[in-house]
Amino acid sequence: MSDLTPDELRRLTGATRPERQAAALVKLGIPFRAAGRAIYVAREVAQHWPQWQRTASAPNMAAVR
Repeated sequence: MSDLTPDELRRLTGATRPERQAAALVKLGIPFRAAGRAIYVAREVAQHWPQWQRTASAPNMAAVR
């Protein structure tokens, strides 16, 4: 089982600090594991949440100049 990368976790939570990421995940209702200052979210779990589906979408190339 793979976990989200730190960048993916930042996009999902909108936070860079582990304490704030954990608080955001609790608020979103997304299960996670904490080990020290590291936060882990299983990719398989995250893919089922609407919040992840919004952040994981490809960029809109039509909007890029």
